[in-house]
Amino acid sequence: DEVLLNGIPLEQASTAEQLRVGCAIAMAMNPELRYIAIRDGSLLDSKSMDVIRDLAKSNDFTVFIETVDETGTVGIALSEGEVVADNQKPDEQTA
Repeated sequence: DEVLLNGIPLEQASTAEQLRVGCAIAMAMNPELRYIAIRDGSLLDSKSMDVIRDLAKSNDFTVFIETVDETGTVGIALSEGEVVADNQKPDEQTA
């Protein structure tokens, strides 16, 4: 009745660890959907982002990660369901 990570309750793990575990669980529980949305992605460090990216690639999932970017030069900007800016590097668009 409890989810453990390295022998401790998941709620005691860091937010980044909880996000990584949640992503893996979501992929395992709903493999037909192929899409995952992660809120609070700004809490992920580069190592955690690499783990999520590797999970997505190896399981053929698309992951939307909500992050904070004040430069306006990163990611995809949506407005009313339409893409209004696509600032991905060409090699990242298929990642």
